Amino acid sequence: MDPTVSRVPTELWMRIFDFIVPDHHTWSKEQSTKLLKDLSRVCSLFRAVAQPLLFQSLSVPVSLSFAIDP
Repeated sequence: MDPTVSRVPTELWMRIFDFIVPDHHTWSKEQSTKLLKDLSRVCSLFRAVAQPLLFQSLSVPVSLSFAIDP
């Protein structure tokens, strides 16, 4: 890793990631997730910054089906 990158405080990287990862109004959730996954593979510092953003929301698809007894 470039020594300059590691000198930037993690909190600043978090703010930068907040700006470069579009919100759900601009990009789909899948696109934002892919970008964060790609960023998390760059280096351990980026992984530490991107992972909390990846897991800040959780979507669980629920399928409700009801059996109606005659």
